[in-house]
Formats: sequence, C-alpha cells, structure tokens
Amino acid sequence: MFTVQVLLSTYNGMKYLDELVESLLAQQDVSLRILVRDDGSTDGTQAMLEQYQEKGILEWFQGENVKPAQSFRELMKKAGDAEYYAFCDQDDYWLPQKLITAIGRLKEHVEEMPCLYCGKPQLVNERLEPIESKRGHQVIHANQFGARLIVRNAIGCTFVFNRRLLDEVNRTEPHFLEMHDIWTYEVCNALGGFICYDDSVPILYRQHSDNTIGTNIQWEKRWKDRVRRFKEKNHDKLKTTQEIYRCFGDVMDPEKRQVIETLMNYQNGCRNRMRVMTSRCFLTDSKRMNRNFRFAILLGIF
Repeated sequence: MFTVQVLLSTYNGMKYLDELVESLLAQQDVSLRILVRDDGSTDGTQAMLEQYQEKGILEWFQGENVKPAQSFRELMKKAGDAEYYAFCDQDDYWLPQKLITAIGRLKEHVEEMPCLYCGKPQLVNERLEPIESKRGHQVIHANQFGARLIVRNAIGCTFVFNRRLLDEVNRTEPHFLEMHDIWTYEVCNALGGFICYDDSVPILYRQHSDNTIGTNIQWEKRWKDRVRRFKEKNHDKLKTTQEIYRCFGDVMDPEKRQVIETLMNYQNGCRNRMRVMTSRCFLTDSKRMNRNFRFAILLGIF
C-alpha cells in the first residue's frame, strides 16, 4: 500500500473542516498521513485541529499569517518521509479514489524522475451540489516545455507528486514566489519531469464567498483584476520564468535553456517580441490561451 502525506494549510476554516477530514479518511487503498499548518486562524480552527491530533488523525503546527504560498512552502519543508505528497485546500471534498487514481498514473515513473499529477475538479456550491461555470473548467494540455511556462490551469488542490519533486522544490529559495503550486509545477517542467494531466474529477472544488482563490469569480471582479494587472505590469509569469532559470538554468538541457532565454528576452526589441509571438514552442491546445499569450507579449505585460 502506497504512503501519501497530505499537506494542508488552514486559515479560519472550521466551517468545512469536518467534511474535508471525513473525505481524506475515506481515501481508498493508500496509507494516509495528514500534516497541517495553521496560518494564524482566529476562529475555532485551531481547537478542531487539536482535537483531531489528540485522536491521532493528523499532526498540526501553528504559524504566523504568511498567506497560502509561504504556508505551503513551510509545509513542504516539514513534510515527513512518504512515497507521494498531495496539496489540500481546507474547503474541498475529495472523492474516495482521488489519491489512488493519481498514483496509478504516476507509479511507473516514480523512481526515475520528478512526477506530478494534475486533475480536473468538479465545481460545487457550499452544499457540495454541482454548479456550472459559464466557462467551465477545462484542462489545458501543454505537452512541451515552452507551453508549460505559459499555462496556469493546473489546480494545486489536485496535485499529487513524488518524493523526488518534493526534494527538488525544497532545495530552491525563489526570490519571487507567485504561488506554491505554480512553483512546484514549473520546477517539474524545468527538470524534464513527468507531468500528467487528467480529465477525470478527483475532487469537489467548493466555490463560495470566502474562497482565497477560486474559479467561479464574478465577471466584474475578474475584469477589475485584469485592469489592475495591466496598470501595475507586475509580470508575474515572467518573474516566475526568471526564477526558474536562476535556480535551474545550470542543470536544464540546452534546448530548454534556449527556449526559456528566448521568452525572458522578449522585451528587448520588436524582433525578439515577434520571435516569441510566432514560435510554436509556446502553443497549448487552447486557442484562447494562445491568443491571450500573444497579446500579453505584444503589449509587454507578460
């Protein structure tokens, strides 16, 4: 039986914590360990975690409020020995075969390279009833290195990964961290790891007003965020790409290094910009995403 350590960051999450833990304990055909970092909750979350720990269900520790990315980074550094690891959000509900499904896709590669599984969640409301988003949730397949620098459609709460990838992530100290799941994904990509995209539904992805990050965001809020990002030109994807190059450029194969250098250099003149816009290295299977990427390069806001 495979051993999996679940990494869970909580923050004022008592409302849905019982349901989540119930779904974790119902996972089939795996030996489960749960490690929780509380990110400075002010409700009854900490008391609930202490009760679970007294029952031997999980282990938890208290941290300062550093937000999800850094909270999960600390969890990864404190993770114990296991064959696989999985990120977990406090308000989701896992289907019983989530972990064993992921392991079935990864186990052939587990010893030879970094491995990462990404699944497709089912959007649900607060009562776990399926809901439909206007755009839905499509898994964007990016099957080449350059395209994986662009894609941001891998949902962290579906991630299952092996010890090799955990170790590679833990040996880096990025100066810029967009999100913990994005960094984990890009590290696996940089090292030529195995990334599995799965169109099955391993979790129920609860959407509600308290989501820290969610998919079913109101139209007005989504466009206000796009306008803000345009004004600030914060270049999050470019910064992440630069950090990947800084941390792993010396161990990447020459072809990948050339692709990433081409992307990082896009702002240095029209010729470099056109080279990126017309390159097939950065194409995904989503016409919308490809179009948005080219606009971002053209406007200098990638």
